[in-house]
Formats: sequence, C-alpha cells, structure tokens
Amino acid sequence: MLSLALALLTQTVSPNLTEGVQRLPLTGTPGTVACVGPGSFPVVTARVDGGRLPLLAASNAGGARVAIFAHGGYLGLPENGDTRRLVRNLVQWMASGRPQARLVCIRQDAVAGLAQSLALPVEKRNQLGTLDPRRDILVLDAHAVSEGDVPALKAFLKAGGAWLTASTGWGWEQINRKTVIHMPAQAALAEVGLAIGPSTIDADQNGMVVIQPSLPLHAAYQAWDELNGDQAGPASVVLLDGLRSVRPDHPLVKELRRRDQTAPALRIGPDAKLPARQGLDRVRAHLHNESWRGLPADQVQAHPSASLYPGQATGTAPASATRTLQGQAGWNSTGLYANAGVPITVQFASAAAAQGWRIRIGSHSDQVWHHNPWSRFPQIDAEWPVTGERTTVASAFGGLIYLVRDEAPTSAVRVTIRGAHEAPHFKRGVTTANEWKQNRAAPGPWAEIEGDRVIVTVPSSSVRNLENPEAVAKLWDEVADHCADLVGWAHPRARKERFVADTQISAGYMHAGYPIMTHLDVADMVVSVAALMKDGSWGHYHEIGHNHQDDMWTFEGTVEVTVNLFTLYVYDKLNKARPADRAFDDASNLKRWKEFKANNPSHDKWKGDAFLALVMYTQMQNAFGWEPYKKVFREYDALPQNERPRSQQDRRDQWMIRMSRAVGRNLGPFFEAWHMPITPEAKAQVANLPRWMPNGMD
Repeated sequence: MLSLALALLTQTVSPNLTEGVQRLPLTGTPGTVACVGPGSFPVVTARVDGGRLPLLAASNAGGARVAIFAHGGYLGLPENGDTRRLVRNLVQWMASGRPQARLVCIRQDAVAGLAQSLALPVEKRNQLGTLDPRRDILVLDAHAVSEGDVPALKAFLKAGGAWLTASTGWGWEQINRKTVIHMPAQAALAEVGLAIGPSTIDADQNGMVVIQPSLPLHAAYQAWDELNGDQAGPASVVLLDGLRSVRPDHPLVKELRRRDQTAPALRIGPDAKLPARQGLDRVRAHLHNESWRGLPADQVQAHPSASLYPGQATGTAPASATRTLQGQAGWNSTGLYANAGVPITVQFASAAAAQGWRIRIGSHSDQVWHHNPWSRFPQIDAEWPVTGERTTVASAFGGLIYLVRDEAPTSAVRVTIRGAHEAPHFKRGVTTANEWKQNRAAPGPWAEIEGDRVIVTVPSSSVRNLENPEAVAKLWDEVADHCADLVGWAHPRARKERFVADTQISAGYMHAGYPIMTHLDVADMVVSVAALMKDGSWGHYHEIGHNHQDDMWTFEGTVEVTVNLFTLYVYDKLNKARPADRAFDDASNLKRWKEFKANNPSHDKWKGDAFLALVMYTQMQNAFGWEPYKKVFREYDALPQNERPRSQQDRRDQWMIRMSRAVGRNLGPFFEAWHMPITPEAKAQVANLPRWMPNGMD
C-alpha cells in the first residue's frame, strides 16, 4: 500500500453521487462501511456517538467502480426518502464509460426493475457465474459472497469491473459468531480500498439520515492527519471503525504502526477515562490491542490498564488447580483468575478430551470502542483454541478463566490449570457452606454464583460477606424457570444464562445476549435475595426475557413489548405482585387507551411507545390469565417451517387468530381498536367467535 501521505496525492476525485438526494431512511439497523485505501471515498455519512461514519462508500480504484451500502435493505429501494434516486445515480455512474453496459442482478429484483427504467439490459441470476468487466455491473449482496466466489470477484474488480453491494457487518457477526474481518467479501472489497465495518449508525432526525457533505476525515485512511487538530474526536471515531474492519496485516494497520511504533500504552479505567477528543491516544489503544493478541504467551506483557480494570489477584502466588467439567455448553466456569501478563497452562487428560474446547480469559466480553469516553480499555477478553493435551496462553488484561465449548461434551472432563489464582465461586449442589466461607475470601477480584440455570458474575467485594449463596443461586434459577414455563421450554438448559456486571457495556443500561450485561450499580442487588424479593428487578427480568423471545410472535414494533410479558410473568410468579412503579390494572389500561384514542391514534404511534403497546397485551392477560399465552407460544414452537409466519402482516394476522382461538373470543375488533393492521381474511377466520372488548372500550 502507498503511504498515507502519498495516498492523499493519488486519490481520485469523487463524483457527485448524491445529486438530487436529500434524505435516506434508516433501514433496519444499518452497520457501517469504511474507506481504508486509496481511491475509496465516503458518499453518505450518518451519526454515531462522537462523530459520523459512512453509511454508503464507493471507490474508483484501479478503474473499478464499487459502491457499498451498510444495510441490504437499501438495495430493496425503500419508498420513503431518496434511496431510489441515489441508487439510480450509482448505476449511472457505474454505467458511464462502459459501452453496452448491463446489470447482472443476483437475487436483486428491485434494482433490476430500476435499471430497466434506465434502458439498461438486465440479466438475472442465482449465482455469480462468468462476468465481463468491460460491461457488467454486478448487483450482489456482500453477505451472499462465499469463499469460493472471492477469486473471481477479485479478478473482476482488478480488471475494472463494477459492483453495487451492501452489508450489515454487525449482523454477520451475530450470525457467524466471528468478527467482521473474517467475512469472505472483505477480501474482494480490499482490492478497491473498501471494508465492511462492525459499528451501527443512528438517524439524524425522524428516522432519516440527512445528506451532509462528506469530509476527508470520514475516510479512515485519511483520518490520521486530523488526530492532532480540532477534529481529533470525529477523526478517531472514523479511524477506529476502519481499523476494526480490517485484519491486523492490512496495509492501513501496518502504516499506522510504522508511524506510531514508539508510543507507550495508556492507563484507561473507571478513574482514568479516555475521551474521544484524545483521538490519537484512542487509535494507539487499538494498535496496542491488536499487537499483543498475536504474541506467544511468554511474550505477552500486562497492559497498564489491567490494574485499573478488571484488576489483579493479590496476596497469593499462582498455583495449580484441577477441575472437573460436567458437560455444559458455553462458558464453563473454573473459579480461577488469570493475572495480566502471566501465562497459564491448561492440561486435559487426553488429546481426545481436548477436542473442540477453547480457553477464555475474561468475562467482560463487550467491546466499547464506539463509546465516548472509555471507562475501561475497550476490549479486555480473549479466547484461544485448545491445541492439544497442554495449551499455554496469556492475556494482557487478565480475568476469570473459562473453558468454552459450543456443544456440551458427552461426559465429564478433567483439567488441570497452572499459573492461576483462586476466585470466589459458589456452585449450587457442589460447594458446601463451609467451603464457601473459605472461598469467598479468595484473591480473585471477580466472583461467580452459579446455579443450575443461571450464573451471576460480580466484583468479589459484592460477595465477601454473602452468607447464603445457595439462596441467590436458587432465586435466579427460579427466574429462568419461570421464563421457560411461559414460553414452553424445558427447565434444564444446554447452556446456562449469564449475568455479568461491568463498568461500561456496549449498549444501553443493560442488554440481553450471552452474557446478559449490566452496570456495576446493580452488582450488590443481584446477590441480595432480600432486595430482589422486596422489589424485584425489572431490568434483569426484562433482559433474560429477551433471551426467550421468538420473532414468530414478535412482529415489527414489539421487540420491547412482548419481552415484558416475561418481565411481568416473573414478577407475578416470583414476587407475587406487579412492579409498584408500573400500573397495568384495568382502570390504568383504559385511561391509556382513551388518551391514545383522543390524540390522532395510529399503528405507528402504538408501536412507537413500548409501554402503550404493552397495555394491549396486559388487557388480554388481565381478562384471560396467562394460560392463553402459554398455549399460543407452544403452538408457534411446534409449527413446521413451512407454516411459520414470514411477513410482518403474517405475524400480526397469526397472532390475532391464535390468541382469539386460545381465549375463545373474537379479538378482531379489539385489535382494530388499537389500530393493529389485520387483514379481512384473518378477521373472517375468527368471526364465528363471540366478540370481546374490555369494559369501557365498547
């Protein structure tokens, strides 16, 4: 790659691709794309915390013409906003200078239709096939690119071909459980200085991205020169996203390391936060993060931030410990802590027993690169594959040690771990009361209370005086079992749910997933049975509820609605009450409906207010109890694939029909009163049932 300075001189001036384009809709949750090499340029940028990142980028490197959106929905040409005009501009740009240009559309009918209006021939295909770089404009979603497609795509672009594409990097990561740098399409995009990013963007106003002038600092390979100026914060946001979009051996990374090879690592922690305005320091943090991860264990040194967070085990020497793992999928807790920069060795009983296992150090798996400021180093966990009977690893940050397997082993596995420290760890049914009294004083700074269904990770200070960890584990097991009872799952789980407290998390006050992440302010409460039985915890019940949702009955606008059926069910069954600060009795519900009805009611307004929408669900629960919900959830779970609802309208229709039949009443008028769009065909299927409306809504 050319040096960054030379790249500035050789960059081709970008065309005006946004002519006639003022706004784009926020289609789904778009990701980001990055300009990581000469010839690439941002076309449309969108708001993120601390700056703006490309939503659409393009490149004319080497004579190729490539444009990539950060969400596949834009290739569907949504009607709102100016997407159609923008895609038209892109196609015209790609077609110019190509005699006999044609579109080759691989499962992209919307763009194919647009091309016909431009008098361009179209060839529709189901796979890549042979391409002519002198005339073909390929329209292919980057998610559909396989490893086998990459050589042909690279050759096509090197020869000056054109490619209109899209990708949502964060979505690919969730599905494939790998970082976006491993996406096959990245190798082809690298030929023209583009990459798919891992971040997400936000709307500027009213769900729309407003077209603004793109600046040089919005291109990652040009942002370095802004890191010491007034735009240091926004430039660092762009450069960090670009660095996270490419492999450690990418020319951009090599160039930045060359420029910054002598800079010391920074101390970042809860009391030493690093704001975005210190852009150069934030980029250096990323470079340090990448550099240690490829080193042999004996060369890994403790990062200066590690002592601030997650902390060190002190007062004892590293020792050897043997653990027996009882066949759990996911993270298997060892009750051991690795200090930063200290190698640990994991030894399995045999090479066969070691197959399929990974070693994890660190329970704090959230990456917070996108936040401003950083309250801890943005990435402090790491995993390594087990390579044989004995594997040695080291982390620059340290953390609790786990042995990880995607599927549960068929039998118990015995391992010996050397070089680690004991950490407080209670395991229900295994750890005795006397053992806990000793173990709660263990030197590891992080502790775990492990039940049969749920594991809670908190600072060790939260459990030093905990007398009855059995009651804590039992309570959280009951929370998980209540959620399972509502949705129709068996109580035993292949993988236990996890709650992990952290000083800074990737999104929100809490978020669902594996693990469920919370902030430290609830660490003491989560191990206090008295506090939980007195007031419950809406946040914890809500997030574990997300892990039980199904999109068959969670249609558009209800992700934050149907989840609270689990929240309310746990309150009902465990706490024997509704949460005191949220009233859903009949009188309160009727009041909310009347307010809704009196103020220009619409489905958009309904789905835009999660607690308003929840009223509709609680009205049915108040009248008919929980059993109809249980019945319907089990019906959905038993559906064969070909009978499952596919469109949003299918989901709404099926929900109304199934709930009507479950309660033995026609709920069509009730859904209509809440402005829920239901088809006449669906209403006809329940018209024979007695009509139902809550009192006061007739």
